[in-house]
Amino acid sequence: MSILLVFAMCAGALYLLQLLLYRKFWSKGLTVEIRFAQEEAVAGQEAVLTEVITNRKWLPIPILHIKFQINRNLRFLSMNNAQVSDLIYKNDMFSLLFYQRITRTLPFRCERRGYYTIRQADAVSYSLFFTGHMVKLLPQSAELYVFPQPLPANRVDIPFRRMMGELATRRFLYQDPFAFKGIRDYTTQDPLKTVNWKASARTGELKTNTYEYTAGQQVCILLNLEDESVWRQEQLLEVSICLAASFSERFLSAGIPVRIYTNGCDLETLQPAVFPNASGASQIRQIKRLLSRIDLSRKVSAFPTLAAQIREDAVTLSDACLLVISYSRQEETERSIRDLAAKLPGLFWILPLYPDDDTLPTADQTMNVLKWEVQKKHV
Repeated sequence: MSILLVFAMCAGALYLLQLLLYRKFWSKGLTVEIRFAQEEAVAGQEAVLTEVITNRKWLPIPILHIKFQINRNLRFLSMNNAQVSDLIYKNDMFSLLFYQRITRTLPFRCERRGYYTIRQADAVSYSLFFTGHMVKLLPQSAELYVFPQPLPANRVDIPFRRMMGELATRRFLYQDPFAFKGIRDYTTQDPLKTVNWKASARTGELKTNTYEYTAGQQVCILLNLEDESVWRQEQLLEVSICLAASFSERFLSAGIPVRIYTNGCDLETLQPAVFPNASGASQIRQIKRLLSRIDLSRKVSAFPTLAAQIREDAVTLSDACLLVISYSRQEETERSIRDLAAKLPGLFWILPLYPDDDTLPTADQTMNVLKWEVQKKHV
């Protein structure tokens, strides 16, 4: 047997051995973690995505491709190894020695509000001689909330002050039965349940308990994300969501409880997004998360359906200032808003509209109408 043949047989045996080894062990001890550097960001800001690749074994990995998909609204500052269509398809290449970890950071810009996730990555590798295509699916749990972009404080301030004035003039005062103040003489206007019978027996005259008064006030925000026509005005809908976020933050920071009802679809529940009761500045973050999850690509229910739900709660909301945010002025929508204003006077209707659109509903004693001018973006 010639030396050349022996060498060829040995080379073939080595090739088969390494191919078998890689097919069996290439993914052992291999971990891939794709995560966002933070849980939350704001539309328009930059953030960072991190890839951590670890090879915990004695077998090196000469070539490793990590492939994953990400929403195109998160645009990488460097688009190397990325293809863009309906999504961004990322394909990064690594080379790992034995017991090595590689961390790579990918800065990106949050183009739009939303709730973004990465649930899976594909690891693709080859043997030592770049043969034997091998693939493994790796579950991921990366998620990022991109909050609505804050609106200019000086623009929000004027309607905010008007609504605060409305709350001050129609504040509903009621006695708090847990805040005892004192005892006084009974009058025919006092309910019998407030009579203090022990004090009455002691003095020989009817006496009644008195209590401290508590001011009850709240703001109920109705966010209508229904389109006015078949032509989708996505910019106006996004501004509507920004308005809901900005006014919620202003009222909660001022100590005013807030409720939010919208016909926009929540990505998690696939139901209309609702925040039934928020009080205190600590709730601002949760409201922004809710608004981030609204998916405008899904069908919304008609606004009259939402308004009917509010009319049923009219007694509960009798002390509330109602804020409707809707660019849509359809006949049924306007009729529903006027019906609400008749039950809960002092309603505010904010309409995000382009500068050349001056067709506003007529305000009256029960309803205030405010135009929020939006500069049209030319794409």
